[in-house]
Amino acid sequence: MKRNILPFFCLLFSMFSFGQKLEYSTLTIPDSLKQNANAVVRLSKININISSQKSMSTKSMVVMTVLNEYGLSNLNLAEQYDKSSQINKIEATAYDASGRVVKVYKKKTLRISQR
Repeated sequence: MKRNILPFFCLLFSMFSFGQKLEYSTLTIPDSLKQNANAVVRLSKININISSQKSMSTKSMVVMTVLNEYGLSNLNLAEQYDKSSQINKIEATAYDASGRVVKVYKKKTLRISQR
């Protein structure tokens, strides 16, 4: 009986270990987009929620893949706000080429200044 369970367990373990999402892997970028490019914008999304005449919230998400050192200059690592607005939550996540999380930056580790 133990011999029959072991192959099933190994198969199940391999499915979980290799079943990671590869949506941010550089392998999923078409070669036509990587040709002569320094960086590729994978996603740029802004959601604006107006809850009343005096209240609104904005959520933005940008996914950019930097292909070489020249692509670093394309990163816009800033979120602008003024005295009438505030940042409640902000975070940035760095991934490696295979799409695995390298580091997560939270609000407390980022430098925040008003404009």
